[in-house]
Amino acid sequence: MNSGLESEELRVRQSVLYTVGRICDDEAQKQQNEHHARVRPAMSKEAMALLADIVYKQSEVMATELQFFARHANRKIIKTEDVTLLARKHPNLVAI
Repeated sequence: MNSGLESEELRVRQSVLYTVGRICDDEAQKQQNEHHARVRPAMSKEAMALLADIVYKQSEVMATELQFFARHANRKIIKTEDVTLLARKHPNLVAI
């Protein structure tokens, strides 16, 4: 892998980490506001980093599966039906 691709991957991983951190913080704040007396446990930086790594790796898996679905349909473009096929494994995602 050349340094350009490595730096791009690092940038994307950092963006995922930042976004996961924001989502965790926002959800914790929302939960605390909804349940005034109950304090939710804070997520450690290590747990956030691990969750971000899982999100990144799952995104890679999903991207590969989407490419296979499009290729199986003899297309070079991933379409919404490919995403729907991917989401069928996760019923809560199909509702989105």
